[in-house]
Amino acid sequence: SWHLNRKLYMVKRKAIMILLSWHLNRKLYMVKRKAIMIKLYISGKITGIDPVSCEKKFLEAERRLKKLGYEVYNPFDEIKQARMRRRAVFKTELDDYNKIMALNIYNLLWECDGVALLPDWKDSKGARIEKYVAEEMGLAVKEIKKWN
Repeated sequence: SWHLNRKLYMVKRKAIMILLSWHLNRKLYMVKRKAIMIKLYISGKITGIDPVSCEKKFLEAERRLKKLGYEVYNPFDEIKQARMRRRAVFKTELDDYNKIMALNIYNLLWECDGVALLPDWKDSKGARIEKYVAEEMGLAVKEIKKWN
């Protein structure tokens, strides 16, 4: 009788340990899965380019990064919204640029884990500033082709 109770106790204990282990591993997996999700900021030339082709370029980059499993912050969306409300918010073209750059750098630092540089980033003062700020703050910075 004592041996039977002991055996039953050990079986129950093992079953509880297996369930607990499965539950903890599942939670750990979910935490790891969330930790792996990296949000990237797309950086490239915007000023001085035709808005339609620029938007297309940024959307292609966004799609590519999302396909690879990254979350993406597309600064072109902010610029589109700002341009739609420009007359109410911005006094001059320079004021427009400075405020948008400040907003994008804030979002870069607050929301993103890294920067994906488009091929034309060297031709853009804003993209060079974003790259510099990201590197100085310890964020990962790579050309878009190198994010796999």
